Amino acid sequence: MTAAEKQERAEQIARMLGDNKLWHSHGRMIGPATLTQMLRLEINDYSFDQVLRPLVRSYNDLLTDYIARGGFKLFLHNRDFF
Repeated sequence: MTAAEKQERAEQIARMLGDNKLWHSHGRMIGPATLTQMLRLEINDYSFDQVLRPLVRSYNDLLTDYIARGGFKLFLHNRDFF
C-alpha cells in the first residue's frame, strides 16, 4: 500500500467516524464488531485477555481521573505527550 493509499484510507475512516447520519450520536462507544465489519479495521480485541484487559482498564481509569480532576474540557493524548 502506497503512502497516498494510506492517506486516502485514513481520510475515508475519518469521514465515516465523523458522519452523524451513520452514528446518530456523539460520544457513544463504537464496539469492536463495528470497527472490524463496518470500517474494515484490523484491531486487537483485548476483551478476553486476562492480563491485558485489567492493565488497559487501569490506564483508562487513571487517565479519566486525571482529566476530571484537572477540569479539562478537551484532552488530547498521544505517544509523545501525556
